[in-house]
Amino acid sequence: GEAKKIYAGLVAADPYDSVFHCHLAAVHHSLGELDEAFSQYTEALKLNLANADALVGLGEIQLSRGELAAGISTLKKAIEIDPDGAKPSTQRAQSLLRANT
Repeated sequence: GEAKKIYAGLVAADPYDSVFHCHLAAVHHSLGELDEAFSQYTEALKLNLANADALVGLGEIQLSRGELAAGISTLKKAIEIDPDGAKPSTQRAQSLLRANT
């Protein structure tokens, strides 16, 4: 509730900040609001194609919807950005790819 309000406010204040959209998406994602999360991850990526966190979140939703080819492709893009797995999100992406390929 509170985090969603904060990030929604930040997105409203600065709609061109990819990170704010990604954080709002992550809150929606954690609440099981997948359509809203998908929309916000997509918006984050429109603003910054190299937002690995947004790519991983989007890929996770695609996999959960049974869109395996799309999900795998999206997760691979995230790993190309962070091949060493420095970010927790890309570590998740590597695990998901191992499990789904």
